[in-house]
Amino acid sequence: ASSAASSVASSVASSASSSSAPSFYTVGGTVSGNTGSVTLTNNGGDAKAVGSGGGSFTFTPQLDGSVINVAISSQPAGQTCLVTNGSGTIVGANVTNVLVTCTSNTYTVGGSISGLSATGLTLTVSGSKSGTVNPVSGATSYTFTQTLINGETYSVSITGQPAGQTCTIVNASGTVATSNVSNIDVSCTTNSSSSASSAASSVASSEASSIASSAASSVASSFSS
Repeated sequence: ASSAASSVASSVASSASSSSAPSFYTVGGTVSGNTGSVTLTNNGGDAKAVGSGGGSFTFTPQLDGSVINVAISSQPAGQTCLVTNGSGTIVGANVTNVLVTCTSNTYTVGGSISGLSATGLTLTVSGSKSGTVNPVSGATSYTFTQTLINGETYSVSITGQPAGQTCTIVNASGTVATSNVSNIDVSCTTNSSSSASSAASSVASSEASSIASSAASSVASSFSS
């Protein structure tokens, strides 16, 4: 009887111990599209870094019934990542469907314009993308409609001068580095009219000289006669 009682007591104790043992489950998922390292956290901690090219991640197991909140604490350079299925509550199973999708940010290319007082200016961007823009007279800035992603190259040139003006460009080429490019500056000046004036004076002087010479020859011929 004593042995039977002990066995029952042991069984009850074992059952109670088993039923009271806490259950822990992991939280994880996959990262895709990242071109650099992205760092994830769960409930503000337990940071996990996933390198370029993506892959899977798993946070430290948590107690059943725990609230989860997966967030991005560090974005890859030049990209923005978004979390799907990142919040909720653990309900008796591992969470494996947290998705992190990363896409590349796009940046504009342009700059300032000074002194433009005529039409006809054409600016062309080439490199990773190509396109043109035609700023109007009086314009003080320009931006190409073509956008670039981090690491792409660009080269801007003047392919059409405005009427009666000459424009020059600075900082014409480079590589996009996680921000808009806004320092490709264009400066225009009005062409000088002194050359034309000098040419006209020269023509007038030449004509005057020719007339004087002709008159002198005529007088000399008259005396000779």
